[in-house]
Amino acid sequence: MIFQLNKVLEAGCFIARKWVSNNSEALNYLHPELLSQSSLHSVEEDNCPRALGLLWNNFEDQFLFICRASYNSSKTTTKREVLSFIARLFDPLGWLPPLIITAKILMQELWVRHLDWDETLPQDLENK
Repeated sequence: MIFQLNKVLEAGCFIARKWVSNNSEALNYLHPELLSQSSLHSVEEDNCPRALGLLWNNFEDQFLFICRASYNSSKTTTKREVLSFIARLFDPLGWLPPLIITAKILMQELWVRHLDWDETLPQDLENK
């Protein structure tokens, strides 16, 4: 299958590179220089395989989503920081609606209470 796809792409003067698969046998027919050197050994690696902006664990065939919400208890939480967190959520496949909807409902409540951008959130909203 990969061999056929490469032939079609070569007919249009395209060369597919950095191949990665969850089936190692599928890659045996490709020249080593066409294979990706990346693999998911640690989620923190910058060179791990990605698909649609999500990390892809090709060994277990799983997509991973990393949400880097840095919470500092000594720092006050503001409406600006909540919106910044929501804006960082990227979900092209629609797998995160429970998280995204909850965050957007919280943001809506911040607007209803007429909080300023850099005003410290009330304790009940900060707990949410």
